[in-house]
Amino acid sequence: MVSINWVGFPAVQHLRESSELTIHAHRNGWGALSRHPGLGMGFPAYQKLWRLAGMFLMPQGFACLVRSALQRLRRRRPLQGD
Repeated sequence: MVSINWVGFPAVQHLRESSELTIHAHRNGWGALSRHPGLGMGFPAYQKLWRLAGMFLMPQGFACLVRSALQRLRRRRPLQGD
């Protein structure tokens, strides 16, 4: 496992060239890059770049899926208790 946001593309390239093992890409710090609409990029573009760099798996994560579903629901109608 490698923390891709902290090591960057050159380190990932070095790992891919020097190892035959599958490398799991951990995207810690993604929340800081994606919370504000004026920062970062969308997840599909971000994921595509890292896959092109040779990362095998980047799960979106259950908490992220729940948060995004709740945001979509709130845009349609306010949840009770909010």
